[in-house]
Amino acid sequence: MNKRSFATLQIGLISFFMFSDQNLMGPNLTLIAEDFGMTDVKDQYLGGLIPLVFWLLGGTVTLFIGYCTDLINRKNLFALIVFIGEIPCFLSGFADTYTQFFIMRTLTGIGIGGIIPLTYSLLGDFFGANERIKVVTLIGLASGCGIAFGQLTAGMVGDSLGWRLPFILLALPNFILGILFFLTV
Repeated sequence: MNKRSFATLQIGLISFFMFSDQNLMGPNLTLIAEDFGMTDVKDQYLGGLIPLVFWLLGGTVTLFIGYCTDLINRKNLFALIVFIGEIPCFLSGFADTYTQFFIMRTLTGIGIGGIIPLTYSLLGDFFGANERIKVVTLIGLASGCGIAFGQLTAGMVGDSLGWRLPFILLALPNFILGILFFLTV
């Protein structure tokens, strides 16, 4: 496997796991609310406010990181964003209060918002115009499959092993992949 293909594979795997944490709350909203002593999920905005702020922050970060892609080494910035996004995802599984959980889930949006422009920029560096659409499509597929995998994992694991475990399990691979990316690309 050549360097370009290996780097693209890493970006695909990182995208898979980065996007897998996007819908981890959905299957376990009731469990999460009960754990934080909430009697009505809708009244506490657990199901609506967190995703809204997650995406607002992520969208803002996308614009900022998009600007930075021409100013800062993309490889280093990509690896940094992976860690900045996955640390709060991991810590979401250890939140003691709703406020801590809210903050961690919101900060997780930095990762997704940040890797989107970096991914396209890196792929633009690796591939010519005639190859780019195929590779971008594969990365998009990996991201979509990650979303589905995360939600499926949360649904399967939540009832039996607790709602916290999926946040921890799905963040861990990107710590390894982020280091590998930083060291090899």
